[in-house]
Amino acid sequence: MEEKLEKILITDIDGTLAHRDVIPEQVAEACKRLRVSGWTLLVATGRILASALPHIHNIGASSPAIVYDGARIMDFQKGVSVWEKKMPKSLVKEVLILGWNYGVGIQVIGDEMVFCRPHDEAVIDYFSSLGVEVRPSLKDPQELDSIFRVIFHGDRALIRKLHDHMSAKLNGKASVTMAGDGFLDILPVHVSKGHALAELLGQRSSKNRIVVAAGDHMNDETLLRTAHVAFTMEDAPKELKEIADVILPPSEEGGFVKIVDYLEDKDFLNTILSSKALDDLQNHDVLTLKGGVEPWRRR
Repeated sequence: MEEKLEKILITDIDGTLAHRDVIPEQVAEACKRLRVSGWTLLVATGRILASALPHIHNIGASSPAIVYDGARIMDFQKGVSVWEKKMPKSLVKEVLILGWNYGVGIQVIGDEMVFCRPHDEAVIDYFSSLGVEVRPSLKDPQELDSIFRVIFHGDRALIRKLHDHMSAKLNGKASVTMAGDGFLDILPVHVSKGHALAELLGQRSSKNRIVVAAGDHMNDETLLRTAHVAFTMEDAPKELKEIADVILPPSEEGGFVKIVDYLEDKDFLNTILSSKALDDLQNHDVLTLKGGVEPWRRR
């Protein structure tokens, strides 16, 4: 007997589901409709688990979740990692040295805890409000154990300049990605949301599946490339819009709701199902839908 098709929608949170840390009611309702119609919802976010959990529960997402921008896959029901990759402590120090004097904020992320500089009051206040341990002990660049990522945040122009500097200096040593306007993530080499998705799929028993991904910034690029179908937002960087199959209205307009129209459209799904072997995530076609949904482009 043929294995039942597993339908997976994996989505970013900020700028995709949520606008300014709030998931609109209509978006939460759209997620419920998708679950009722047989879709498994998964989350892939740059957040640590503590800050992602309220949104995960709000949309009824299944466990596990990709967090820390792909450095961890966590069973949020048990609060444990099912896969993770840490940065060598020497790399942590090198990254801190490279970005120390750029005049931007710094967060060094460990196991549901954060190191920062003593004057990073916004970081201290935010994570303390979540009940997350904060250690404002960074007085100079140093080696730190059990670190998953380093985040720099601040003025967009400075962060873009720092991105280019880090990319040149850390080529082959670390993954460097923009994680939002004014946010730069430094991760262990070969770590990304897309790599984590591939790892997560490899752990699932089903092989007959369709994977749909949604994201809005450059740290979502590998996630979108790894899925069969990629959704992004109108206000996403041009690089994401060039690889996306469908472009949605921005999160501030609740654009995620439109995903339901596509995934409940039989012509849309039939076109996907008839286009390729769904276990081959690298086969990129050019497709045109007929019927109730506007034309779309496979990469």
